[in-house]
Amino acid sequence: MNKVSMRWAAVGVFAMANSLNFLDRQILAALAPQLMGEFGMSASGYGDVILAFSLTYALAAPLAGLFIDKVGLRIGSAVAVAFWSVAALMTGFVSSLKGLILCRAALGAGEAGGIPATGKASAVYLVPRERALGSAVYQMGLTVGAMVAPVMAQFVARIYGWRVAFMVAGVLGFLWIPLWFKVE
Repeated sequence: MNKVSMRWAAVGVFAMANSLNFLDRQILAALAPQLMGEFGMSASGYGDVILAFSLTYALAAPLAGLFIDKVGLRIGSAVAVAFWSVAALMTGFVSSLKGLILCRAALGAGEAGGIPATGKASAVYLVPRERALGSAVYQMGLTVGAMVAPVMAQFVARIYGWRVAFMVAGVLGFLWIPLWFKVE
């Protein structure tokens, strides 16, 4: 591949990371009725789960950006995806509302690295005149993840149960890492 193709391949890989980021995030909403039933959750309890993710995400984002700047894009993005993938996998093993809240908080901490990594990828791989297009490609990734999540989650949950849907999302993140290392 030529230099231009490799740069855009890296952009495509980060668009995929964004898809996974939103897939992991949106599975909870897609499976909310099953989770609420299993854990006897009220709407307030579900709100606590969302709050745990959102608060952790907001607090971790600057730290994730600093981490990625310190260790570099290659390792920083892989660590972020691995961290959020472990959190997604572990969600499939929770047995209490407290466990679900902890897993979603961990997911928020890991996913907080997604946007800083994407911004860093733009700076590394794209010249200034290409960055708006790159941003649009990254945005497409977010949208694809949000669209695929409910379909994938319900399909997998119907056949294998809701726990496996979270596990599938986690495994997909681990499959992304070697792809990133190959393109990077």
